[in-house]
Amino acid sequence: MDSNIDIYLIGISVLVFLIITFLFIRKISNRGELKVKIEPVTDTFEIKEFDEIDIKSQKAFDFEDKDHIDYQEQQLVVLNLISVDKSMFEIDQVYGFMNNLRATLSHGFFVIKDSDNKESFRIANALNPGTFETDTSTFAILVAADLNNVLDPIKTVKDMVNFAYEFTEKFYANICDQERMPITKQMISHIESSDNSRLFKESVIEENINDLEFQEGLSMCLDALVTFGVKQVPKSDKNGNGLDWSTFKNSALLLIEREKTGHAARDEILELMDKATSEEWNDWYRRILIKDLRCGVSEKTVNNVAKKIDIQFRVPVFACMLSHDGMKHPKKIKGNCLIEYKYDGVRVIAITKKNNTTLYSRNGKIFSNFPHIEEALSKPEFNNMVFDGEVMSDDFQSLMKQVHRKTNAKTEDAYLALFDILPLKEFNDGKSKLTTLERKHHLEKFAKKFPSCIKIVDYTIVDFDEEQGEETYSQMNKEALERGYEGLMIKPENDLYECKRSHAWLKMKPFIEVTLKVTEVHEGTGRHAGKLGAFSVEGNDDGKFFSLNVGSGLTDENREKFWKYKDSLIGQLIEIRADAVTQSMEGESYSLRFPRFKTFRGFEPGEKL
Repeated sequence: MDSNIDIYLIGISVLVFLIITFLFIRKISNRGELKVKIEPVTDTFEIKEFDEIDIKSQKAFDFEDKDHIDYQEQQLVVLNLISVDKSMFEIDQVYGFMNNLRATLSHGFFVIKDSDNKESFRIANALNPGTFETDTSTFAILVAADLNNVLDPIKTVKDMVNFAYEFTEKFYANICDQERMPITKQMISHIESSDNSRLFKESVIEENINDLEFQEGLSMCLDALVTFGVKQVPKSDKNGNGLDWSTFKNSALLLIEREKTGHAARDEILELMDKATSEEWNDWYRRILIKDLRCGVSEKTVNNVAKKIDIQFRVPVFACMLSHDGMKHPKKIKGNCLIEYKYDGVRVIAITKKNNTTLYSRNGKIFSNFPHIEEALSKPEFNNMVFDGEVMSDDFQSLMKQVHRKTNAKTEDAYLALFDILPLKEFNDGKSKLTTLERKHHLEKFAKKFPSCIKIVDYTIVDFDEEQGEETYSQMNKEALERGYEGLMIKPENDLYECKRSHAWLKMKPFIEVTLKVTEVHEGTGRHAGKLGAFSVEGNDDGKFFSLNVGSGLTDENREKFWKYKDSLIGQLIEIRADAVTQSMEGESYSLRFPRFKTFRGFEPGEKL
């Protein structure tokens, strides 16, 4: 075994060297100090001195297939592209440039997709991320990718760099870091030179994956449901005589089964550390106990290698139920369904075994900063149960700052809002036996046993085949918008819990609709030249005066037809759908976030039906 451990240690030591690449990339990605808030759209932009402008990058982006932001799970790479002479980019030319690259505009971001039509990276207005419109004014663009959510991270970085080169050449801009210092081509070339890192990691795994002890070590470390009940494991600075795998494994199993906890667990770990050499302990055994190999290898990496060489070994992949966008699947919304308000917090899966509860993120990472919630669920009556919910706080931004703090986290005001429950065995099998409504009733039976930090999410049952059901949904949608919820969740009452993205959960974002008068029509640019580009609209709706441009939601056929009859459109009323109301910087009028043309109202100018 000693020779095997030497092989593992050599491989892991070399892998650690590769982290330098990502540390260097982190300089480009704003040194981990990216901001979180996405500012609303504003109608005007007052030019300030360059040094006073705040580049509003983000610490987490809502990338595709993500219901919630999970900072720990994102490995962001961000490039800032800033105008050399402080002048605003010509937005029409920016749109044309994006169109030539086949970038798609989605929720205020331009998205570049890979050959499989999956998001590779996105481009945002750095002054107000998520607010690209036809009238946007900005001199700073950011290019961002989540390396944990792309098939080939190195290729993605290269594609981002190539995009940045092309953009800066066309728009007289610099590629900059967070301090707005230009990044040289030599620095970027250094990053690109590591394009074989993923292949190297896979080759090291492939060389050792047939070894049973290596498999067991990987499983203990990477299987999210294997925990040791310890939060801190010390490093070693002395050499013992050596620790064989069998001895370590037997002790680790005592921790996993919670046969040793507290001081007994601490003493067991210290005894193991005294036996091991410092290299064995710090680079292998300790890494298993803290569940972090620190070399960019995940269970998916290991499983891909195992599949490629056709062996049966797999590391279990943590998975929970995820929702689909209900707007894209209207035919699924029918019959009796449960409607819940969609909470805007942190998704948490709580698993209780042997009177001990572990809190997981939706991706299987352990949350350790909510001990009062862990304690509340660490009771015999909750053993072998899985609770699914959302950790909430009165201040979302403060909550997000505390989630992953290693010390002095202040989360006493946080509570867990539960919306589902199922036995651990069914969770491990990937599917429940009870229906949505049956699981709700099961959860309600525990209500009196929960302390104040555990709450149950309310729900309403409606029949979408009846007019009354549609009316109830519309009213709840309106209330969700007014009360600041993220939206609504629609769950057919007879569906099962599945550990994957499922149509049994459908998320619906609230929206508003206003009717405003067309005051001007504007010709489009690029591929929309000679067609309608946007309407200028204004008017009063619900006691607010709106003034804005609307260029989204129009088909090519709309644009051609409306431009042909542009003179007759002045004074007509159009219905506009948007995500939220925003106010101009001067406070004189209101605008809309992500406005989309819906339809014309009436038959004569000014007529409202």
